[in-house]
Amino acid sequence: SVKAARARKEVLRFLKLEKKATDWYGRVLPYSFFHHSVKSRFESWAGKLLQTSNGFSSDQISQLLQKEGDDLEKALYNLSEQEEGGVANVPKVFLQAERDAALKGLPTKEMRDFDDEIEVLQHSSSKPSEKQQPVEVIEIS
Repeated sequence: SVKAARARKEVLRFLKLEKKATDWYGRVLPYSFFHHSVKSRFESWAGKLLQTSNGFSSDQISQLLQKEGDDLEKALYNLSEQEEGGVANVPKVFLQAERDAALKGLPTKEMRDFDDEIEVLQHSSSKPSEKQQPVEVIEIS
């Protein structure tokens, strides 16, 4: 559906912005933002979806995802949303999330020794008319 496609587009946009953030600022500085702040908001949405009989509509999910993407994009690109972070200006939301996590006793960096990267792949069939069976379908309604 068009609504599901819009939500998917917003998820992909957010993941691409997350990749840019880790490419530009490394994995440590944005860690608390993505693993605590954003994760808790996303989990809250999932909880509301499961707890209510009607849940969020596709439009509401798309709007929430779009707002997350807009806010992250603003933090990454607008100098007014950045502050001195030692060597250079960095997004205020990253520094605030790190401070919040430290106050709550949460980890502010990954505890793994290996590096992994976010890779967003867009799959399209070589033949536009060819219908492929999805491996997994997540329907947002």
